[in-house]
Amino acid sequence: MSAAAISATPRNRIEEAKARFTIPILWRMFGLPGKPARSCRSPFREDRSPSFSIYEEDRRWFDNANHEGGDAVDFLAKIKGISNAEAYFELLQMVDGPADAKPVAPTRSPEAKPEARRRTTRPGPKLEQPELFPSEPPPSGYTVGKRPRR
Repeated sequence: MSAAAISATPRNRIEEAKARFTIPILWRMFGLPGKPARSCRSPFREDRSPSFSIYEEDRRWFDNANHEGGDAVDFLAKIKGISNAEAYFELLQMVDGPADAKPVAPTRSPEAKPEARRRTTRPGPKLEQPELFPSEPPPSGYTVGKRPRR
């Protein structure tokens, strides 16, 4: 497989997009209030004291007040109020331009209902179950619940 083919895989394209559009870059692009830093005020809500963190070389964020966080895709989804799948697509559009962007398979959204995630199983082989109450009496010398006498 050539290097060009490897770099064109969806996972590599997303990683490239995340590397180019770090949290501070997205913060400034969308004109969010405040200044992005290792410890700062949240751009998503009124924050009296710094409870928002940007870490891992500006690639991850975490809001300590409401326990939300993630990477550039999650940040973009939060900014725009869209799903992660839509945010992946928009991030690719920002890197490649609208003509080259291809949708990436959506991730499970937190709003997904448990019924939508239920697995279907195939029936397995029939196993013979021992009869719980056999119609025949037990063999001689066999007692139920008692030790045999010596």
